[in-house]
Amino acid sequence: MLVVRSALVLLAILGGGAGGRSGDDDGDLDHAVKMRAVVLADAGVTPNPVLDRLVDGDVLDVSVTDGVPDARGTVRQCIRTVDGVGSCANVFPVQFGDRGDARFQYRLVDTGRCGPAASCVLVIDDAAGTRRAVAHTVFGGPAPQAPVVMIRPARPVEEGDEVRVIIGALTPRAVVQVGYCSPGCAAFNRVVADPLGLATTSVLIGADCARCGIAVIGGAYDSLTAVPFAPPPQPGYDASRLTVGLLVGAALLVAAWRIVAAVDWSPPSEAATPDLDAAEL
Repeated sequence: MLVVRSALVLLAILGGGAGGRSGDDDGDLDHAVKMRAVVLADAGVTPNPVLDRLVDGDVLDVSVTDGVPDARGTVRQCIRTVDGVGSCANVFPVQFGDRGDARFQYRLVDTGRCGPAASCVLVIDDAAGTRRAVAHTVFGGPAPQAPVVMIRPARPVEEGDEVRVIIGALTPRAVVQVGYCSPGCAAFNRVVADPLGLATTSVLIGADCARCGIAVIGGAYDSLTAVPFAPPPQPGYDASRLTVGLLVGAALLVAAWRIVAAVDWSPPSEAATPDLDAAEL
């Protein structure tokens, strides 16, 4: 099937990942998803749409905006990792339009590894890897609720502090990666939720910035929790040293006043300077 709109073209292969569900002559679609491409460095911590209750062969109506204008790219199903994505399959080409948008139909494949406790994604990006759009995919059931992230101690922190991160509302035995992003994410801790859906770990706080925070990656949701930073130190004054400085300053002012008052600042008379009068200039 080939879908053509203003400013978009999809290169799809009939009977493969793009097209209607097998046996559906009317081209009915199972799900519609709108995705927004972002700079690749931000793709890991940007809130993404979640598609759940999927089954093998479901056909998506995919709309992508903010891609690279006129770029060639791909659409694929992958497993979410700390470094990005991996173990991708069901790959097909995509052509972005002159406004960086694309719309196409895409048939999903159930790999057997993308249930409610897994972390699977639909990925669309350009060939140069400049911008990426991501949607989470959950097969065989509803997506679990978004995790609840708590930071202890609950007070402003400074760079280099170690905090305890508590993640609740996880699927029991779910695996998540937790780390500080500033904004790049370097070191992550791998933690497994207990039977009550609770996981805890320690995270070292890095530098402060506008998009910094503690990232929790795993399951159907990626989250970035902002960390309150302590304000920078303000100038302080030692009371005793300030008092001594004021007293010394006052004494100098008194001394200067006495000098001014004791010195005769009037100009000398001619009688008092006979040598100056006799001098030849």
